[in-house]
Order: sequence, then C-alpha cells, then structure tokens
Amino acid sequence: MGNVSLRDQKAYFQSHPPRLLAPFRFERIEHPDLGGGGGHGEPISVHFAVSCMCGTQDLTISAIHSTATMDVASRGGWAPSASGGMKPILLNCPACGAMHANTGGHMKCVKCGAIIAQDAAPPPHVPDYRVVDFHTSPLTCQCAACGRDEVLFDLGRHGYDAEIGYSAPTMEGEQKSLGTIQGERLVVSLYFPDDLLGPDAGFDRPEDHFTWIAFSRVGKAVAFLIEFECA
Repeated sequence: MGNVSLRDQKAYFQSHPPRLLAPFRFERIEHPDLGGGGGHGEPISVHFAVSCMCGTQDLTISAIHSTATMDVASRGGWAPSASGGMKPILLNCPACGAMHANTGGHMKCVKCGAIIAQDAAPPPHVPDYRVVDFHTSPLTCQCAACGRDEVLFDLGRHGYDAEIGYSAPTMEGEQKSLGTIQGERLVVSLYFPDDLLGPDAGFDRPEDHFTWIAFSRVGKAVAFLIEFECA
C-alpha cells in the first residue's frame, strides 16, 4: 500500500471509473447493503449505477449460459488452521450460497449478511457429481428504449488478470437473460486490493485492475445478479 491511506485509495477509485463503463452513462452510488469486501476480502469497494447512453435505465442483462459436470458436495478443499485443526479454503454461505474465501473465525456474508460459521474438522466428503447450469461472461446490456446492446463485462478483456495478460479467452455460446431492470438501477460493484496505488505499484491505470466484480439490481432493496473473480 505504501504511503497511500485506504481513505485516499477509495477516493481515487471513486473518481476514476474503469474503462468498461465507457459505453454507458454512470454515476457513483452508495447503499448500506452494497458494503463489504469482494470474494478475496478486498478492502476497497466502489459502486456505480449504470444506464444507457440515451438515458434509459430499463435494461436487460444477459450472460453466456452453459452446463458442466461438478461435484456439488465439494467445499473447495481443506487447509490446516492456526488452532491445529483443519479449515475449508472456500466456504459457501448457508443462506444464499455465495462463495467466500475463508478468512478465519466467523464471517458475515457480503451478499445477504448471514453468519458463516467455521468447522473445527472436515466432515467426510462424499462426491456428488451432477450436471449444473451456470452463467458466465461476457455479460451484455440491452436498452429497452433504443435497443442499443453493449458488452458490460468480459473476463477476457476486463479486470486484473486481463490487464496483465493472464486471462481466459472470451467464451462463446447462447446468451440468456439474467433479468430486466425496470424501476430500479443496475449497479456495478468493483473491489480492489490495497497495493495498486503509490510510487512503487507500477500500474498505469489502477482503476482497471479490480480483482472482483459484482452486479446487482438496486431499488428499495439490493438483489444480487452475478459476480466474477478477476484475479
């Protein structure tokens, strides 16, 4: 982090939006339910409400739909804990299913606020392989008024790994809707580590090096849509 305080880093990222927002109108937004860190526990988060360049906020969000065979009983593996026992490397929220990196102790889910308890020892693992549906990037955003259709996010082009040349190729496949935003706001949440700024950091555009990104619909409440690990 060098000599740049967390407060100053947050102020920088609030005033320097990433280039993925360039095809849209956007404004910084705050909401009590948009707090918390990213999936890696990133300490800095900024949130932007997005609308079409024509000014319309009614948008349809779509993503690549695919299937894969996965062990749905897996919790991501286990590692030794400081107490001498074992702890899961990744934990799923028991309420909403969001995945979190295990930071030790009891954690609060950044999506729904539920408490994620730690297990003292791993339970017996019984594999349960199933074909599961999932959505992935690229995400597209289509305006209900003018019909403009823009790429909102692509793992192959946006985020930390893409910026340093270490990213998966852009996926192709059938696009399916994640939902239509009507009477609400589409919010893009960006999460940053604390080592991107300062004289020794070496990043030309730190704002493009976010390591986690999430998308939500925000009205009176926050409804989570999808998120991606970017590093």
